[in-house]
Amino acid sequence: LKSHLAYAEPLTKARFPCGNTLTKILTLAGSQAGRVETAQYAGNWSLIPFAHCLEYFLQFARQGVCATSASDSALFSKEAISDLEVLLLTRLSRICTPALLVRFALWRHVRSGGWVPTDGKLHYASFCAQNRSDGFKTFFLEYPVLAHLVATAIDEWISLRDVLLRRFVDDRVAICDMVGISAGDAVVTAVKGGLSDTHHGGQSVLCLTFRAREVYYKPKDIGADRVYNDVVRWVNSLRCCLPMRPINLVDRGVYGWMESVP
Repeated sequence: LKSHLAYAEPLTKARFPCGNTLTKILTLAGSQAGRVETAQYAGNWSLIPFAHCLEYFLQFARQGVCATSASDSALFSKEAISDLEVLLLTRLSRICTPALLVRFALWRHVRSGGWVPTDGKLHYASFCAQNRSDGFKTFFLEYPVLAHLVATAIDEWISLRDVLLRRFVDDRVAICDMVGISAGDAVVTAVKGGLSDTHHGGQSVLCLTFRAREVYYKPKDIGADRVYNDVVRWVNSLRCCLPMRPINLVDRGVYGWMESVP
């Protein structure tokens, strides 16, 4: 991988599963498309280490998202889409921060004439700009394994976003019936991640908020939850204790939706 990066050789998918993505990332370098407006990211985004560096990859990920219909996009507010993008930035930061921190410390040392920080914000801004200018090629030459991890994370996030939107559109009516609201009110205003380990290509449990209601998206078989409901109904039929309420859910076999339980 390192030799391919050094000599700009094509990164074919046959040899590198993430090769196409990595090649496109390097191609984006220096283009206007690689410059990302950061004003829209507030709150949690500003707390992500080296987010201003890693936003370069976010712009690429946006371009890689499969085209969705206007109706699909309308079901997720700008804030909800931003929450999804924060999930990607958080994962990339977790992958790259240790190496970026070492490089930034050296960058600041050389430009400040010593280890004592001078004008740290200016050094940080120039450090981020330098990495974006060459599409992180210099960085990846030093840490080639990170190139694979970053490209894989981007590919998996693109898949997660597309699958989530498509499944929500397909199941919107059933979800609304589950939580007791009309389908016209099913516009997602927030998405919360980090609720489970990633599996099946970066998929994980997400919490979607709309109309002050929370619904959990589980990208796995929720048969265990369905069995729990069966047990609850059986116990209730015995009339041996106070009745318990089953959990409302939408089971789609390989994935499902579940109401938030207080």
